Amino acid sequence: MGAAFASFAFASVSNSSVIMGGVLIGTMRAESLTEISNVNVVDANITCLFELKSESSSLRVGGVVGYVYGNDYSAINIENINTVAAISIAKGKASYNLVGGIVGAASINKLCNVNNCASYLSINIDTQNSYMQKNYFGAFGSMSTRNDIVSISNVFSEITTNKIQDVSHGYFAYEANAIIGETHQAKQSNGAVFGGYSFENLFGYIKQVNASEEKSAKSTQLYNLPSHVIYTEKNCLGCESLPPDHSFDASVWNLTDLSHPKIDTK
Repeated sequence: MGAAFASFAFASVSNSSVIMGGVLIGTMRAESLTEISNVNVVDANITCLFELKSESSSLRVGGVVGYVYGNDYSAINIENINTVAAISIAKGKASYNLVGGIVGAASINKLCNVNNCASYLSINIDTQNSYMQKNYFGAFGSMSTRNDIVSISNVFSEITTNKIQDVSHGYFAYEANAIIGETHQAKQSNGAVFGGYSFENLFGYIKQVNASEEKSAKSTQLYNLPSHVIYTEKNCLGCESLPPDHSFDASVWNLTDLSHPKIDTK
């Protein structure tokens, strides 16, 4: 498993509708069988200093990939991933921001398999110098499926942030979920829904620490699913430490510390 160390900043004034960045890949378009595997991101620091001229613009940033798109002929595998990443939005103007410990945003038309991933993400938002209406944080900031199954299994995710579940304009402006920040499943033109999600052995939590206000809070929500989403769920639990019946493979995982499990890189 290769290790990636990163410390960099996005600094730009742009007319682009979207800015995307990741430690390994900014944007990945999958048109066939595509695999991201055996990646170890260690102590990555990403600072976002940008000014988008369009208020409808968005930021997609991930500890591994900023944005993943899979077309009708693709199959995407994401497995054996460790990420430890700190992402800061120090200055910026964008209405829609997706931040993920592994992937900022994923739009999947066909098959996608996520397996054996450990994500440790720290997010800091400078609310005084950043203008943002909606923000989603998770191991995957956003996940969208259209025609087939997205399978997510054997994942532990820990998120530390200074903003969580903050209501603005009558809705949550900052929403963090341990596994998927924002979940979509597209409807066909006739209203039918195909595909969906398969969740198995998923664990994690979110910790909010606001030092300036001397406040802290925790959430064990893994994802927030719209009512029309089709999914199956097995052994998924919001928690700060892996339970005894976690079902993680000890030949793949280092389980010495159940509150900080990670993929074994030996």
